[in-house]
Amino acid sequence: MTAILMVGFMALSVNAQSEQVQVEITWWSNNCIFSSYTIMQTGFSYAEQVLETSNTPGYICTMEAGTTAGNVTIQSTSLENPDVTPNIPGANVKAKHVTSSNVTAGSCALSSELASTYTDISAAVDLFDKDDYTVCTVEGTTQIEVTVPASLPVWIYTGDIVFQVNE
Repeated sequence: MTAILMVGFMALSVNAQSEQVQVEITWWSNNCIFSSYTIMQTGFSYAEQVLETSNTPGYICTMEAGTTAGNVTIQSTSLENPDVTPNIPGANVKAKHVTSSNVTAGSCALSSELASTYTDISAAVDLFDKDDYTVCTVEGTTQIEVTVPASLPVWIYTGDIVFQVNE
């Protein structure tokens, strides 16, 4: 059975007073727990800007179904605002493992983990895969990078990061 466990909300906003671009990502879940990312910010620029979370939040996922093909995937939408044409494409949102997935309870063998270098998450990619018919708890840490296009209008841009558990 496939279940979407988490939906993250990303907001890119610019404060007209300080001309700061801010990206905030938050998570919520039932079977997986994710820590929050710190706000990423940079000033407005006519050049492309690369934002990176300054912390490395952890996650804990309990894989309980014990069926075949158990995994957790991660995917981002574009960050958009309905009032402006330019947006931040989903391909500009990337994620990486800082601490690889680690089994802390149970006896699962892990494979197909998210890389330790930034990976495009505009299409679903594995956060981790586990072997068939096993039950375990998996922990790790991640980091997010967002590339803000050059001359992006001062506005609020939102999108989702979806973590999906397939068991």
